[in-house]
Amino acid sequence: MSQGSKGGLSEGRPEVVEIRRLLQQGCETLADYHWVGEQMRRLSIDQTVAFRGSNWRLKVAGLVGVSRSQLDKCLQLRTAYPAASMKVVEEMGVGFARLTDVLGVEDAAARHELLRRAKAKRWSDEDVKAAKQSRKGKKRGKNAGRPRRAEVGHGLVADLGTLTSRTRDWVHFDEQVWSKRQYATELDRLLPGMPEKDRESLAEQVEKAKALLEELAGSSARALQVVTQLADRLTGPDSAAA
Repeated sequence: MSQGSKGGLSEGRPEVVEIRRLLQQGCETLADYHWVGEQMRRLSIDQTVAFRGSNWRLKVAGLVGVSRSQLDKCLQLRTAYPAASMKVVEEMGVGFARLTDVLGVEDAAARHELLRRAKAKRWSDEDVKAAKQSRKGKKRGKNAGRPRRAEVGHGLVADLGTLTSRTRDWVHFDEQVWSKRQYATELDRLLPGMPEKDRESLAEQVEKAKALLEELAGSSARALQVVTQLADRLTGPDSAAA
């Protein structure tokens, strides 16, 4: 190790210099991002840099002029793919953003299958996200992590607009996606090779969806009753006088 690389983190640290060089010239290939990740890996194993409370990744981001998130993704790429295993993803022709987006799929074979399907079908980022959630057998977000904020009413006009917008979203999804797919047939195809753990997870998700739809049926009926009353008041014989 050279003298410039000792004594913690600084602008002259070789790894920092190399990261800055790559970013300034513009990372164009997965190999470029992977090499940035390798510099981050080298820093991560140096106890004069990466010690408890050092916040070293944020400091590196400040020294090279990019977000910590971008450097974290480079390190994640390097961690998931040692140099010898990069060829397989390079041959797929996928970009850095798409690859790092699916690193949460722990099984490499499943991850690569997902990448190939996404490229062949020209999936959007939302399509990839949905496929990842489907593979996990459960969704993240609304039913996990932080609880949702309590809804607050803002009066008839504003709340009616919110009701209309959210109802339209559901109707659109149902018409364009849910009612058009043969999910029972898809399930019959998946079941023979589905691991027991995934099957249990999927069953749990189906039960949650069933319970929510039953709740939706009741709440939508109540909402329809209120909207019907409003319509009657607006179009009834007393509406003009009011």
